[in-house]
Amino acid sequence: METLPRIRRHEEFESDIAGQSFIDNSTLFKWYTEDHSVSKHLLTMYSIVRGMNAKRILEIGFGRSSKVFARAAHENGGVFTCCDRSAFSYLFSREEQEVTHFVHGNSDKVWDSIREEKDLYDFAFLDHFSGEGISYRFCLREIITCMRKMKPGGIICIHDVSDKRYPLHHLAHKLERHPSINALILPYQQGLAILQKSGQRILHHSMEDYGIILKSGIQHRLLKH
Repeated sequence: METLPRIRRHEEFESDIAGQSFIDNSTLFKWYTEDHSVSKHLLTMYSIVRGMNAKRILEIGFGRSSKVFARAAHENGGVFTCCDRSAFSYLFSREEQEVTHFVHGNSDKVWDSIREEKDLYDFAFLDHFSGEGISYRFCLREIITCMRKMKPGGIICIHDVSDKRYPLHHLAHKLERHPSINALILPYQQGLAILQKSGQRILHHSMEDYGIILKSGIQHRLLKH
C-alpha cells in the first residue's frame, strides 16, 4: 500500500483542517500565532491575493499556505494551481478541489502548460528553494521563468530568502536592486520577497544575458544592467 505524503507537524495540521470546506478565520489566525516557517506570512499573502482580486493563483510547494490560497481563490471566484513533487492533493477538501488544480510533479509541468495570455497568473508563491542541493542557477531560472508567466502587474512572493544556508538568499538581494523589478523583502520568519515586474526588459533576455558566470558550478555574478 502506498504511503501518503506528510507535511511538518502533520497530525496537528490534519486536526486543524478537519471538517472544514475552507479554512476559517480561527484556523488562519491560529497558524499566524505558531512558529512554523511561513506562519507570519500567511495573512500577508492572503491580504495581497484578496486585495488584488487575483483570479489565477499559483503555488509551487504545498504547505499550510495552500489552504489559504484555496480559500482566497474561492472568495475571488478564481482558480488556484498548486504544484508539488509529492501527491498532497488528498489534503484538499471536496470544496477546495473544485477551485484547485493540483499538479503532481516538478514546476516544469506548470511552466510548459502556460502557452496563451489567458493562462498567465496574477499571483505566484514560490516555496521550493529550501532543499539541500538547490543551486543558485536553478533559483534564478525558476524566478525568471515565473516572471515570464505573470500578467502585467502580477506579484510573486518567494519564501526562505533570509535563510543564509541557501543560495536564494544572495539572489533575492540582487533582485531587490534590479531596475526592472519592484521588490520588498520581509526579513522575518525565513524571509519573504515580494516582487513585481516594473518593466518588460526582463522578459526578453536569456539567463546568459543576465551575466550568469559559472565556475565549478558556483554562480559569481548576476544581472548585467
